[in-house]
Amino acid sequence: MTATSMLWRRVDTRGSLHMSPHDMLNGRGWEMVVGSVSPPLRGAIAGYAGFYEEFAAPIRRLETSSAFAKLILCFEGSVNAARPGKRSTVKLTAFAVGLGHAAMVARHDGRLGCLEVELSPGTAKTLLDDSPTLAGAGIVDLQDLWGAEASTLISRLCDAPDWAARFTVVDETLLARSAATNVAIPADVQWAWSQIASSQGRVNISQLARDIGWSGRHFAARFVDAVGMAPKAAARVLRFDRARGLVASPANYQLSGIALDCGYSDQSHMTREFREFADCSPARYRAARLNGVLGVSADLLGM
Repeated sequence: MTATSMLWRRVDTRGSLHMSPHDMLNGRGWEMVVGSVSPPLRGAIAGYAGFYEEFAAPIRRLETSSAFAKLILCFEGSVNAARPGKRSTVKLTAFAVGLGHAAMVARHDGRLGCLEVELSPGTAKTLLDDSPTLAGAGIVDLQDLWGAEASTLISRLCDAPDWAARFTVVDETLLARSAATNVAIPADVQWAWSQIASSQGRVNISQLARDIGWSGRHFAARFVDAVGMAPKAAARVLRFDRARGLVASPANYQLSGIALDCGYSDQSHMTREFREFADCSPARYRAARLNGVLGVSADLLGM
């Protein structure tokens, strides 16, 4: 893609291409690219996505907890991140974001190209060297975890000529790191995670422990050791992640219906969770959606 592209594209590295009507924002454009995970990494990597956007002015988004730990790899530009309401920021080019992280404001100067890698729990534990980021500690600079290898990865991404080449670079790096470690998530915990994830946090955690044959305390301890947070906390993050997506949807679903559909006792319960994870109410979150591009504006939220 050239810097002057005004098309929104969704493409995978197998060659299929889907185009929607282009979006204009101050005469600039943005692009999202979905890459296919190579077979050896399927199951370990939940997904790849590439983003490129160029605006006439800096942009600030509110970023909230998601269902997966992530690697963010910038091949053009960088991200400044801070907790809402905080003046101090950290400038990042390659970083890890943990499952269940606190809300933060991410800013870039108007032009950003990056890859986002969603990691399964076991893979996150392996690739991030058992970092505290898995326990919701927030952002960790990848150079603090990988040293010079992080800089090498970014250099290779900068030199890659297109999206397919960038996804290949990430594949090669993750395959090499996976081969260098023997850390693996226990099968029982992997099964429990899959049940929590597939139900989007609505499964009965006590019943999962009984199905495995463990006490609730033993189940929680094993899950924390493998995933980085307790099973009930993971379910809570997954429920919120689904609710957040529905609240931000252009379909404008009723908030009370979203709350019930996502397993909250009522709308006020969902509102409390939004204040915890997003530092705002669902209604304010919806009202701050960016027009024509992905994300929620931190400026419109006054953050």
